[in-house]
Amino acid sequence: MKHLDAQQPSRTMYSMLNSEDEAIDISKLVGVLWRGKLLLLMAIAVCGGIGFYSAFFVAVPKYRATASLVLNTQGEQVVDIESVVSGVSKDTTSINTQLEVIRSRSLIGKLVNELDLMNDPEFNSALRPPPRFSLRRITLKFRDFLATVIPGHEAPEASATPGAVSAQSPSNRFDSVVSSVRSVINPNSLRYTYVMNISVTTTDRRKSQQMANTLAELYIRDQIEVKYQATENATTWLSQRLVELEQELDAKESELKALRSVSTVSSPEGLFALNVQVQDLRSKLITARNRSQETEALISDIARIRLLPEIEQAREWLSSDDPVIQRLARQVVNGDNGAQGLLEERVAERLSDARQQLLRLETQEQTLQNGIADLEETLDTQTVSLQEVQQAERDIQASRTLYETFLTRLKETSVQRGMQQADSRILSAATPGVYTEPLKGRIVLLGGLIGFCLGAAFLFVRQFTTRHVRSSSELEEVTNLPVLGQIPVMPQLQRNSLIPYLYENPTSMTAEAVRNLRTSLLMCDLDRQPQIIMVTSSIPGEGKTTNSISLAQNLVGLGKRVLLMECDIRRQTLSQYFDVSRSTAGLLTALSGSKPLNEVIFHDSRLGADVLLGERSKVNAADTFSSEAFSSFLQELRKHYDFVILDTPPVLVAADARIVGQQVDATLYAVAWDSTSRKQVREGLQMLDTVNVPVTGLILTKIDPKGMERYGYADSYGSYAYRNSSYYGT
Repeated sequence: MKHLDAQQPSRTMYSMLNSEDEAIDISKLVGVLWRGKLLLLMAIAVCGGIGFYSAFFVAVPKYRATASLVLNTQGEQVVDIESVVSGVSKDTTSINTQLEVIRSRSLIGKLVNELDLMNDPEFNSALRPPPRFSLRRITLKFRDFLATVIPGHEAPEASATPGAVSAQSPSNRFDSVVSSVRSVINPNSLRYTYVMNISVTTTDRRKSQQMANTLAELYIRDQIEVKYQATENATTWLSQRLVELEQELDAKESELKALRSVSTVSSPEGLFALNVQVQDLRSKLITARNRSQETEALISDIARIRLLPEIEQAREWLSSDDPVIQRLARQVVNGDNGAQGLLEERVAERLSDARQQLLRLETQEQTLQNGIADLEETLDTQTVSLQEVQQAERDIQASRTLYETFLTRLKETSVQRGMQQADSRILSAATPGVYTEPLKGRIVLLGGLIGFCLGAAFLFVRQFTTRHVRSSSELEEVTNLPVLGQIPVMPQLQRNSLIPYLYENPTSMTAEAVRNLRTSLLMCDLDRQPQIIMVTSSIPGEGKTTNSISLAQNLVGLGKRVLLMECDIRRQTLSQYFDVSRSTAGLLTALSGSKPLNEVIFHDSRLGADVLLGERSKVNAADTFSSEAFSSFLQELRKHYDFVILDTPPVLVAADARIVGQQVDATLYAVAWDSTSRKQVREGLQMLDTVNVPVTGLILTKIDPKGMERYGYADSYGSYAYRNSSYYGT
């Protein structure tokens, strides 16, 4: 059998159910907020009211007073000497350092003592009355209770009691007050200026003013005290240092006198004279050595010549520097035999003289060397002595200079004592504090914003964590299938009261909703209207049978022949809506042919349609609905009825609907409002899709109009119809 072409999408149902849009749909988020606008407005009103109460009735008002200081950019010199203690640098780092000095614990401690802030409950928590509600008090009372009822459980120590603050040591209490005062002081500097502001925020206008002005005065006083103390320390140190330098100078002068008394040289000129003597002796030594070498060479030449033959000796002596030897040598060369003896005598005499001269020169050389050594030793000794004297003189000069410098600085420091000035001055004294907090408008606005965020968070969590379907648009988005009908919950309490209700209220809101379902179903395909219609669902209890009966009653209103057939041979649910016995013959009897069809089917006058009940049996339902007999039976019904409505078991419970769906013209899938989970709907539709059973449309059943308004769907069909129920005459 062919199915309706308009019911088959271009892609499989399973792929449509699993398609997700990765982009965030802002319109959907806005829609969630708009549907929950009442809850959102309520959250904003509640949180805004809490903020209003906190700002106007709970919060303690605070007042801020500001005193301005300015750093002196030019130091004022009372005397024309350099100051011992320099002023504050004007760079950003130094200014920030001064801001930290203002907030220092030492200066804040002076402020506490100056204004007796130890007795101010704002800063001394021990003076405040105990709070009416305290989690700590409850915890301590609970621990006391445990100590009384549980053996061995220790009671809290005395220091842990609510009055422990008053039991603190004075130093700890003072530190706590200093920390509290420090937290309300905010010093800052104006950019590109030398101006510093001291801001104090307290619960009293006058107190803020007094604290700001007092702290400014204490800061200036502290600067003067620091400079005065630095001057006193410098004076004391300089005085001690001068005494030490004076003693050191006296000791060095005595040492110099001792050195001069033992030194043989009185001045560098004496050392220069000794050095000249050494140089003179060295020159004489060099001369003596040269003469000795010449004499040694002469003796060597004489000894060499005397070894030659007589005639050659005579010729060598011709070049002698001795005239007598030259004359005798010429005579010997000329053949005068008597001159040879005279020549030898003269040469021997000359050799003897040379040897004596060499001896004298060697003696002189040794004498000169000894003299030079003695002079050099004396020179070295006197040089060391002179260096010691000069070093002592330099040390004395340096000590004297340092002594004079320190003496000068001591006089300058003594002059500056008592003339110190602060590096800053008060530019503008603080006036009575101005109101700063709480910012009531901001608190109320913040409360409203928090309420909006909490309400929006609740709406989003409720929207995105719910597993149930609450509107037709959500159902269409989940399934990608059209919702043909939205049926409100039936007002009857018992199943056997449904048909009387439909019969007696043909213009009710429920009847009109079923009528809309009928119209949507018949208008799906104008060329070929469905004749056999299957109604199923995911799980039991989704109004599947109720809607089958209602649809049958509406189709009868068109003047059509309608058969309502129960295709459930496990549970005879349909019989509970009619005044018949469960043992009445039904579907299986009709399929077996043991009885004629007109004896199995009965007509209900109130419903106006024929009814064929299911029949409980141990026969396999899947085999029954897959049989040729069931297919032939449906074909036979087509000849006798205009519409055949099949009420089948749920898809996730039994496979009957997937088998029966192969032979129907239209399939309606019922989904219970705010009951059936989205996962169950997806799985049920997927199971039909796997066997190629297209779903014509969905029915959103059991809609609670008040619940839709509560969930923010007041503009949806079910809620709108309920709010306009007078239109239907109900």
